[in-house]
Amino acid sequence: MRQQAPIQLTTIHINIFYDPGFYLPNLQHYRHNWMVIFIIASPFTLEVDKFLIGVIITLLAIVYAWLIASSFNPGNMKSFGSLDGVMKLFQNKTLLTAGWVHYLAFDLMVGTWIKRNSVKYGINHWLLSPCLFFTFMLGPVGLLVFLLIRFVKTRNYFSANYH
Repeated sequence: MRQQAPIQLTTIHINIFYDPGFYLPNLQHYRHNWMVIFIIASPFTLEVDKFLIGVIITLLAIVYAWLIASSFNPGNMKSFGSLDGVMKLFQNKTLLTAGWVHYLAFDLMVGTWIKRNSVKYGINHWLLSPCLFFTFMLGPVGLLVFLLIRFVKTRNYFSANYH
């Protein structure tokens, strides 16, 4: 009878507490797919906005706070005074991941504001879709495109943004 070699089990351990940059940036792929599709495919639905702000953006804020609390020290505050200082902070994978989560949360918040503001001014949802796409891919570019579209529609750059 032939003997079998013993089975050897190995454990792969990813410790997100010490290297969150290893795991979290893999979510980048999903950011550009499901969130954009979710917002564009749900024209002007208040329930989607409530979910985005009440759940997704809140979870991102919690993750951000945790990442900052785990790696940031008050002595780093002076680093925000220059581009070189910020670049030095972002050499730390945890702080780089925190910066990325920061962008995710704010891009979603701006996209939600764009949707709500476009309803107020009757801007067609499909015309709005490129604005949302560019907001999630290029942040301020999407907002700028929306503000230009809104200006053309209302002939007033300073339309009531907060009412």
